[in-house]
Amino acid sequence: MKKLKILHTADWHIGNYRGPVSDGMNLRHQDILNCLEFLVEKAESEFPDVVLISGDIFNSAVLNEKNAIPEVGEACRIIRRLSMTCPVVAMLGTPNHDNPERFDLLKDVFRDNPDVYVVDSPMVLRLDGMDIALVPGFDKNYYRAKFPGLSKEEENGVFTEELGKIVLGLRAQCSPEGNGQAMNILMSHYTVPGCDMESGQVAFYNRSEPVLLNETLEAAGFDLVALGHIHKPQKLSTADNVYYSGAINTLNFNDEGQERGFWIHEFDPGTRELESRFVVTPYREMHTISLNGDDIAGILDGTWPVLPDVREKIVRVRYECTGEQQKAFQTDTLRKMLCEKGAFFVWDIEYLKGADTTARKELERMENPAENLAVWLDGKDMALDLKKRAREAAGPIIDGVMAGAVQGELHGIFEPVEIRVENYRNYREEGFDFRDVSFCAINGKNGAGKSSLFFDAIMDCLYEETREGDIHSWISNSPDVRKGTISFTFSVGGRQFRVTRTRTKPNAEGKGSRTTLNLSEYRDGEWVNRSRENLRDTQNEIIRTVGMDSLTFRSCALIMQDQYDIFMKASKTERMDIMSNLLGLGIYDRMLKETMRLLASERAARGILETEHDSLTASREALGYREEDTEVLRLKTAEAEESLRKQKDSLEECRQEIRKLEDMESGAGQLRERMKETETEGEALRDSIVSMNEHIAVLQSFLARAEETRKKAEEARKAERELLLLGDRKREAEELAGKERELLSRLDEEEKKDQDIRQKRRDLESRITALEEADLDTAREAAEEARKFEQKLADMAGRKEAFREAVTRLERAEMKKNQEMSAKEQEISRLKSRLEEL
Repeated sequence: MKKLKILHTADWHIGNYRGPVSDGMNLRHQDILNCLEFLVEKAESEFPDVVLISGDIFNSAVLNEKNAIPEVGEACRIIRRLSMTCPVVAMLGTPNHDNPERFDLLKDVFRDNPDVYVVDSPMVLRLDGMDIALVPGFDKNYYRAKFPGLSKEEENGVFTEELGKIVLGLRAQCSPEGNGQAMNILMSHYTVPGCDMESGQVAFYNRSEPVLLNETLEAAGFDLVALGHIHKPQKLSTADNVYYSGAINTLNFNDEGQERGFWIHEFDPGTRELESRFVVTPYREMHTISLNGDDIAGILDGTWPVLPDVREKIVRVRYECTGEQQKAFQTDTLRKMLCEKGAFFVWDIEYLKGADTTARKELERMENPAENLAVWLDGKDMALDLKKRAREAAGPIIDGVMAGAVQGELHGIFEPVEIRVENYRNYREEGFDFRDVSFCAINGKNGAGKSSLFFDAIMDCLYEETREGDIHSWISNSPDVRKGTISFTFSVGGRQFRVTRTRTKPNAEGKGSRTTLNLSEYRDGEWVNRSRENLRDTQNEIIRTVGMDSLTFRSCALIMQDQYDIFMKASKTERMDIMSNLLGLGIYDRMLKETMRLLASERAARGILETEHDSLTASREALGYREEDTEVLRLKTAEAEESLRKQKDSLEECRQEIRKLEDMESGAGQLRERMKETETEGEALRDSIVSMNEHIAVLQSFLARAEETRKKAEEARKAERELLLLGDRKREAEELAGKERELLSRLDEEEKKDQDIRQKRRDLESRITALEEADLDTAREAAEEARKFEQKLADMAGRKEAFREAVTRLERAEMKKNQEMSAKEQEISRLKSRLEEL
């Protein structure tokens, strides 16, 4: 069986990026298209059996009139060109990149193309010689409906288990493993623990996201696992057949110093062996330039430091200097210098720290916790290496806490729009519209329900924290009422939302209480659901939308009756919570708690390690090992590792030599193919020369008989002239024939007249016979009239005879002319045949 060749790519991320624009075209977008053009050209020269696109074809899931159709069109153009070479399998990636609506467009475009498979749900695809199990990125909401109420950590653990079940279930549908069986491939778009991230970290399974476990992949036993999602191209160290294609082009500075491209895998169905090689695309390089205080001082003095080669690169500058130097330093001057040196784009010129102590007011101006930490560390008398380690250690904590923080997503004025209640406290049904109201006063007797409608109803709708403490207390006390409803519409940040809360009373046994909570947004003339899968998540979404919890809301947004001093009466902890919520400072407390949790975990792990160390020390002493023996073993181990490293280097050199030989052999094969093509072309040329010689011989023979040919040609021209004359005679004959038809027609008319005259004669004779007895004179007149008619009849008979003689002459002349024309046409036909022979 022939080897199968698979082109494996992923993470195209088609879209616009921060960078230069020329003629309306984002040039970083053009970089991606250039890499994709290179991929197509490589496919056209390699002739793979299939192209696998393992997700994230697009960069942004946000659709608008500027990017929806153009980006889909570019993806379709690349996929269509690839499909002209071999089948193409395009799989959905993560929802924040590959919008399902875009994939619906791809499906519509390639609906009638049998060589393109657009996949957005798990399935097994069977192609010639291979079974492909596909596990695209799935919608978490589908599983949240099946497993409601889970925390994020529990949720990701459950999703990981479900993902493993899907993979094993699809593997069971594929061909069994064995010599000559179809190749089994898994395409997916998830993280595998142990892979190298773009930032240089190693991904571990910590339940922070759903992952594909190594145990699952090992149990499934696929011949090839072609993955997307991680942008660093790699073969996993934990398995021989698990590959990340990586991104097609550099996307950000996490990609700095890393190659970009795609894999070409070759599989032997007989031996079940897989060989893979990485193809580098013409990606855009990124480069970071670091400058210290001396470099900045030189720039300020006009003495520029030696800058690296930045031609056609995306450049980022990070510099350190004193506060005075930083104030005097003009970054635009450096930016201009880099552009003059040919930099493609200057990403940023970032001031890292000052050499002197940073004032507290500088720290207060910064909103980013990572920046605040960097400034705080710069003010401390610590070693640079220790500061660097502190920033690296804090990075994951800051990212994790900020990702999970419940903060207001919207900014702007909070405005009530409408409050409506049904069976709420002492109201059967009531409402108030706040639109077009800038200031008003509500008057009424105590207990009329003013606070209930304008304060309590809003608080109960948003947070359901009643004055009585009983969540059921806001429902009307009437015995015939079982359910109450509150609906509050408000706007924040220019967007309008509506919260609707319902609750039923419990029965006499205190059971049967039910509640519903809905959050909606008014978009494009209709209300769009913004609720989450469960009540708790929907409540958190309301807090995130409003941007405040209940205590903060009552302290600054809705000052309820007799609670105007709630902030002053609040405890120190509550006031700090309110201010932290308003200013976003609560995140630092969560970072402290997360740090303490990690520290406790590290201490526990350290205690375990210390216990194991003590145990190992005791075992070593029991076995009689000395410290000197350990040192000798350490040295031997180092020597063995060095020897192993050299062997690996030697092995890599051998592999490189083998690849060079393979390239040379491939080149020799191409030369042999070209020689064969040249020989074929030479054979065709020889045949062409023989054919041309034959034509030359015929032409020479023709020239030898040129005089005879000219005579025959003259005869032919003469015959043609005679034919033209005959044509003129033929036209004359046709005109005579027309005249003949006209005469015959007139003859028919005369015969009819003759018949009429004869009939009149008979009538006259009858009248004569009748009148002879009555009136002789009248009879004579009738006889005279009859003689006149007879004379006319005789004249017409003569004319008829003359007409018949003329017709006879015309028929004879036409027959003679037809015979002459037939003879001439035969002569012309003979001459033409002779001309063709000549």
